[in-house]
Amino acid sequence: MKKVLVGALIASVATFGLAGIASAANVRITNNNGASVNNSVTVKAYTGSNDANGGQAGSAGNGGSVNNSDDDNTAGNGGNAGDGGMGGAIYTGSAIATSFVANDVNNNDVRVNACGCDEDESRIRVRNNNGASVNNSVYVKSKTGYNDADGGNAGSAGNGGDINSSDDDNVGGRGGNAGNGGMGGWIDTGAADSLSDIVNIVNRNVVRVR
Repeated sequence: MKKVLVGALIASVATFGLAGIASAANVRITNNNGASVNNSVTVKAYTGSNDANGGQAGSAGNGGSVNNSDDDNTAGNGGNAGDGGMGGAIYTGSAIATSFVANDVNNNDVRVNACGCDEDESRIRVRNNNGASVNNSVYVKSKTGYNDADGGNAGSAGNGGDINSSDDDNVGGRGGNAGNGGMGGWIDTGAADSLSDIVNIVNRNVVRVR
């Protein structure tokens, strides 16, 4: 089994703020975030594109000819062609391609412990400005196919012998028999699985005032 696992975990522009107040105070917290995240992931797992073809048979020779001869001669017969070889066997495992992409962008967690003063004595201001552009491009491919296990081609039969410039009662040879094509092979492949997960968490703001 061929397994390819790609994981990408990106945490960008993540801030954590903690402000503690022991007395009357004016607290101002401003978070300005800007982010541009580009993910491009390519995952491939192949166990295919295998060849186990049978061999090709050779061609048979031609029969002998009778040339410039007297009567009662017989030309040679053509040879018989061989049979094509049998295709082989292909057994492949599984092809599994997995991709996981997680982006946590512009995550602000602000905690303010107020002093417990009167409202006129304490002022708290919190401002969050977020901006993000996230582009995900994931290509996941698994393949166990494109396998060949063809039988071999049969060879060509030989031609019978000819009669050339000879007297009567001469007999030409017979052509040979063509061979048989080989049987195809056997292909048994495993499973082909492609899995992809994309998680984007963008512009998450948490403000706690106590």
